[in-house]
Amino acid sequence: VESQHINLKTKEIESEEVSRQLVNQIETSTENYIQAKNRAVILEKTVELAQKSFDISYQKFQRGSLSSEELAQAQRRLTEAKINSLAAKMDYQLSVAALNKACLYDWEHHQPVWMEE
Repeated sequence: VESQHINLKTKEIESEEVSRQLVNQIETSTENYIQAKNRAVILEKTVELAQKSFDISYQKFQRGSLSSEELAQAQRRLTEAKINSLAAKMDYQLSVAALNKACLYDWEHHQPVWMEE
């Protein structure tokens, strides 16, 4: 009886530890999700600004007041901004997937995630 009581206590402790780990995982996933979302929003605005800057540079180039080298530099800045924005969007989607997995809930479709074995 004493042995079973000790086994029961051990299982309860293990269960509490698993619960703490799940809570920590969900908290970490939530923090990552928030950071990734904020980064994606900021970098999308960076793309908009880089696009406007490029458009202005292109107009100056057409008028002859900007060299092709300066236009190419503006194009590189725009391309880098787009690449960074896409990377941030991918990180955001990965954080959504991690959060869905941690919670077993699809936050975009507002429904439980069924795990198939």
